[in-house]
Amino acid sequence: MSLCRFPLTVINKEEARRYAGMAGTSGEESQFPEERLLAACQEGLLYAEGKAIWKALPYVPERSAIGADPVIVLEGRDIVAHLAGAESVVIMTATIGQSLERAVEEHFAAGRYVQGMLLDAAGTAAVEAVADQANRYIEEEGARRGYRATWRFSPGYGDWPLSVQPALLAAVEAGKLPVSVTEGLMLDPQKSVTAIIGLIPRRNGSIASDKGTGVVCQRGCAACPKKDCLARKES
Repeated sequence: MSLCRFPLTVINKEEARRYAGMAGTSGEESQFPEERLLAACQEGLLYAEGKAIWKALPYVPERSAIGADPVIVLEGRDIVAHLAGAESVVIMTATIGQSLERAVEEHFAAGRYVQGMLLDAAGTAAVEAVADQANRYIEEEGARRGYRATWRFSPGYGDWPLSVQPALLAAVEAGKLPVSVTEGLMLDPQKSVTAIIGLIPRRNGSIASDKGTGVVCQRGCAACPKKDCLARKES
């Protein structure tokens, strides 16, 4: 098991713009002045505390089962197809903590709705950046051990149900961050991510790296339900 801190020195303005629903707009085309988006990203750096925890576990593809205690049997065709060829998986949880969402709540309570919305978008960009950094660590470690890593796949993508969240958090001991799950199966803090990364032996020569990023996808972007993976960002 690994638990790491990932201090952020920048929040990607364009990613924050996309999460705010303003993708493809800038300058005069944007409904908000550019300086307000930049200010939200700077404010986000005051609150974001990037951390991630992950754990490698054996995977039995014939049973679609992860060798956790208790065993996690995966439901959903998409996640099972995603892990085809994997002999182990890494369960990962990343978060930026609760401080940012509290600041968002304060903005809304004070009637600063635009500021709150933009800060919330900056928070989403921040936690995705933390998850991406952890993903790269996992890819590098997997490569040293002779594996190729799939891109991260989170509950809620495709037909993989959110009901698996409690089992994933328990398996990776996400309480050490701390990250928990609500009765409605949402993560707490909200700006958190859970995901699975498959580790596939390099001897499976049919698996190819996508666009030089180290992210591996067996089906290709056209068939992939994930919209914010590294391969898409660099395409």
